Parts: sequence; structure tokens; C-alpha cells
Amino acid sequence: AAANGVLQLNNHLPLAGGTLSGGLTLQDSDGRSTLTLIGAKTSDGNFADIYGSNNSDTGHAQISFRRDGANDAASILFYTEATGASMTEKMRLTSSGRLGLSTAAPDEILHVAGNAKLVGDLIIGSSRLMGHSSGSAKGLQIKSADATQAGLELRDTNNNWKATFYGTTSYYGFLDAPWGNWDVRKTVNGALEIDQGSGLETVFTTSGGTLTGNLTLATSLSSASGDLELHRAGSN
Repeated sequence: AAANGVLQLNNHLPLAGGTLSGGLTLQDSDGRSTLTLIGAKTSDGNFADIYGSNNSDTGHAQISFRRDGANDAASILFYTEATGASMTEKMRLTSSGRLGLSTAAPDEILHVAGNAKLVGDLIIGSSRLMGHSSGSAKGLQIKSADATQAGLELRDTNNNWKATFYGTTSYYGFLDAPWGNWDVRKTVNGALEIDQGSGLETVFTTSGGTLTGNLTLATSLSSASGDLELHRAGSN
């Protein structure tokens, strides 16, 4: 033990029988005490452990410090034991700052190998992904930081654009490029428009059950049951 409040343990605590009876308290006058565990690993492996056991042989848990690829790199491992099972690693914080839950090799800042439950919002940049279960509106919501517009962009594993769903105060539909122009646009409670290469064209609008606009059939129309009735405006 050093006079400055730092307690160093090299391999074992030099007490009779190797057992410490009672508690161990570290206290320094400046409000900060340090417990240093010194290992000597030159290949990857745990070089120091803090171990706990309930009733001597049950209820084990452990925090380990591990050489992580180099002598000057260390990760922290957390072990727990469930009823009827052995103590195994459950969480790892790597030397690069990546946290893995149920994985020893996290490849992102947070890597969860298994199911995860989030109670609250997931904030991504300036947008929020949230669960919504108010009344009959159940599912996911995407809330943008803009008061008048929001969108969702789809890309493949090579980051190639596939689709953009977009909505504003007056319209919703699909864009023809990453945050480009309208490809399919639906006016709220109004017309449906599609761009087939020469700008948006109204496909149809509905008002009181009446179809307004042109209906073109490229092939024959057949139906197993029911009738399709076409009426010219103002006549039967």
C-alpha cells in the first residue's frame, strides 16, 4: 500500500491464508481512491479479475480485464451466472470502445446479439424512431426535426438507393431519386398523380364516388363476379 491512498495488488493480497475477513475499504483524503490490479499477459487473455460468489459456491459473477490485441490495449468483460447454469461472459467493452451484449466481437459502437427492447425513442441524428400505441394507431413512427415534412429512404447493402417515401403537409408518395422529385404523389383527400416521364399527370380523383379523368385499359378486363359500369358525365 502506498501513502497516497493507492493500493496495489501483485498476484495476491499478502494476508495469512490468502483470505480477507471483513470488508476492504479504500479511502484517500482527496476523495479519490484507486485499486490497481497488475497482470503480465503477453498474449490475449484475462490478466485481472474481480470475482464475487454468493454462499461460497453459487451465484457467481465476475468482471475481468483482458489483453486485447496488444500489451497496451485492454478490454473489460462482464460475467454472470443464471440459476442452474455456469458463469459465462454476457457483456464486453473492447479497447476501441465498442460495447457487445451477448457477443465477444462487437463490430459497432453498440452490438446486440439477440432480441432487444427499447422503451422510449431512438434518436438518429435529428430524427426519432418511436413506438406508437395510442388508440388504434399501433406501429412505428418516424418523427423528423422538420415541422412540415418527413421521409424514409431505402438502400441496399451496397448503399445503392432503392426508394424514398416522402410526406409533406399537403402530399405524400414516392420520389424518383434520393430526395428528388415526385414520382407518385397523392394529395391528402385529393388527386393521385404519377410521373411517367413527362411530369406529373393526374390519374384520377374521386368525389362522391365519381371517377373523374381518363381510364385506359391496355388489356382486356375480366372479373369473376360483379360488373364494371362506365358512365359519361351528365348521362346514363
